[in-house]
Amino acid sequence: MALSLNNNRAGEGLAYYQGLARTHPWWLIPIPFRQKAPTITGWPQLRLNPVDFRGRFECPSNAGVLLGVPCTNGLYLIDVDLDSPEAVQLADQYLPPTDCVFGRQSKPASHRLYYVRHPIPTKKYTDSNKKVIVELRGAGCQTVVPGSVHPSGEWIEWVKNAEPAEIDPAELSADIEELAEACGWRPPASVVPVPPPQPVNGNLADRPVVADAPDADWYGRCQKYLEKVPESISGQRGHDAMLRACCEAYRFGLDDSAARQLADWFNAERCTPPWNAREIEHKLSEAKKLVDAAGEFGVRREPEPHTLPPADAAPQTADAVPVANWEPMPGDWEPMPLDCLPDVVQRWVEKTAKALCCAPEYVAMPLLAVSGSACGSRWIEIKGSWSEPAVIWAGVIAPSGTQKSPAHKKSVGLLYSRQDTLAEAYKREKQQYDEDMQVYKDEGDARGKLPAAERMPKPTAPIHKRLFTSDATVEALCAILADNPRGLLFERDELAGWMQGFDRYAARGGQDETSWLSMHQASRVTVDRRTNKQFTSVPRGAVSVCGTIQPGTLARCLTPERFQSGFVARVLFVMPVSPQKCWTDDVVPPSVQHEMQVLIDRLLDLPMVERADNDGNVTLEPLHLPMDADARELWIEFYNSHAAEQRRLRDPRLAAAWSKLEAYAARFALIFTLLENPDATVVGALSMHNAIRFTRWFCRETVRVYAMLDGKPDERADDAAILKWLAGRGGAATVREVRGAFWCYRASGAAEQAVERLIAAGHVVWDIPDSGPSGGRPKNRFRLAKP
Repeated sequence: MALSLNNNRAGEGLAYYQGLARTHPWWLIPIPFRQKAPTITGWPQLRLNPVDFRGRFECPSNAGVLLGVPCTNGLYLIDVDLDSPEAVQLADQYLPPTDCVFGRQSKPASHRLYYVRHPIPTKKYTDSNKKVIVELRGAGCQTVVPGSVHPSGEWIEWVKNAEPAEIDPAELSADIEELAEACGWRPPASVVPVPPPQPVNGNLADRPVVADAPDADWYGRCQKYLEKVPESISGQRGHDAMLRACCEAYRFGLDDSAARQLADWFNAERCTPPWNAREIEHKLSEAKKLVDAAGEFGVRREPEPHTLPPADAAPQTADAVPVANWEPMPGDWEPMPLDCLPDVVQRWVEKTAKALCCAPEYVAMPLLAVSGSACGSRWIEIKGSWSEPAVIWAGVIAPSGTQKSPAHKKSVGLLYSRQDTLAEAYKREKQQYDEDMQVYKDEGDARGKLPAAERMPKPTAPIHKRLFTSDATVEALCAILADNPRGLLFERDELAGWMQGFDRYAARGGQDETSWLSMHQASRVTVDRRTNKQFTSVPRGAVSVCGTIQPGTLARCLTPERFQSGFVARVLFVMPVSPQKCWTDDVVPPSVQHEMQVLIDRLLDLPMVERADNDGNVTLEPLHLPMDADARELWIEFYNSHAAEQRRLRDPRLAAAWSKLEAYAARFALIFTLLENPDATVVGALSMHNAIRFTRWFCRETVRVYAMLDGKPDERADDAAILKWLAGRGGAATVREVRGAFWCYRASGAAEQAVERLIAAGHVVWDIPDSGPSGGRPKNRFRLAKP
């Protein structure tokens, strides 16, 4: 994106930086014009919202972004600073792609931003002349962003100005090391020999660490694995890093003695400051309990055995899930049936997707959640004791750079104008309330001397009406829902921060996740705050959710506990095949945009129903829409056939998803009815028919997504493709080369697991040579096994 900002004209810099902070979840800090370093004392702790920028970013001014600290999306921002021309030239070959790149005229594309889930310490890589090649900038650093001017007088400009890619910290560190090594950096030899058994109370340990060659091999592999994990640094989640190292020792199948010596090595080499012996013993004990409880002892040592088909064999598929009306093929992508959507909605989805050059599902999924939240004043009545809200939880799974974020913002953007109007109205009402409250306070004691009719009533505080939020804490949501009985939309471009937030307060025993499960059903949600002993209870906490996530990140987030709790079953995940991104001059026609905006606004205008209890207290409740006779007949037929399908499912995860998809059919019917006619009073047969078709598509997509997240059944065919690829390139390769050649192995650890499967099946063997004459770490190289 070319920079058009002129920092020498007063006022433009402030507006630019405010816009930058609003479109990215970053923390910006002021830096003097044409300088690179902040001069404010305590800048690493500075957290400024865009409304606080005035007076700090007045022109002329530069701006920096804090690195290595949690952004508002819960992730950590990392900058890879390419200092040498060789590093810039080779970056695309070695570094993972990202949609956030900038630089200046003499050093274009020299800064690449990434998100990581854990902080990474800053590290510089230099050549033999101590000249910096590349710098990994994390905790304790900042970087000057576009909109600023370099001390040389050059503008700092965007090359790509979208969201940074999320990458595993260990993988990113390894990629940077390989880039630095290609540009002249020479790492020290880092594989520490396995130490001999040490005396314990004067005697040798009962079992030596390296009793046989296989044990020594696994000790060395675990040691290499730990070289790539984050270091244990005090104040930077050092406890978590040390505990992870201890857990990995047991996951590699080491016994207690070997695990202790490996922990001692990690403590000496990777911990700042080192832990004492008692602390290490405690962490080993805790790690062993965690690994045993998860059933993961030796999981990295004993990959799931299976026999691969010949490299030229046809791809194999797993047993089909026995469903009555189709035979789902997990590897086959079937586009979403957009013709189920009302005409106005279908037209807008197709035109928006075409303008963005993205899959239509990227637009349709968040739009479903937006529409569901806009329909918050209406529920569908299935029978007297069963009604469903229009709550939709929609997640788009896609790699970085596929336009999923712009599509998400387009759909959520349909709520922006109404939200701004509500915010302005609240601002005016709050100002009037403050003035009236001051008059009320000034009246004071004189109020009691006045006749009752002349006394000023106490002013009523205004209600801040909201349509959406990005704050995932249950306390914040309950406070908003208490004033907004229709419910609201929770939108998060990166859903990882939402799901990881459930574990933020583990001492509460998973209470946050339980509350979210209630919000999916628009049930009662209560919060007890221990600090101020405040109790909040929302009778109908209706919250729709939409967001995006990358495949590898989702696989890490969807733990067995999330499946068992029913959380995963409530989320509609889609993983569409993305078209090749290319330039297009297409835009959404103004008439199409206008009719979609008018439709959403009409849904937002639908009123709640006032109901009075026996004491005369008036509450606002949703209006329940019944089904007409034809729609009810279609529903009963679907309900019975869907229940029969669920009963025959062998995978308990799919059975749980089927139970939620049953209710989603009714919710889709309600939303389609209101999108067709916001003034409708019954759900008709056409909407129910389309909702059932839509639900059956989601059933097939759920089967496909779950299979892809598991790496099954396609992993056998993909692994066979590796063998064919190896045969065509001389029979040997490194794990990194596999990751670069096959997109399906880009997720963290996927390539390593594929190689382990091939080794277990006897198709390949490790081929790890000694370090060369110049030193350095040997590559994880493998080759075809001899027949």
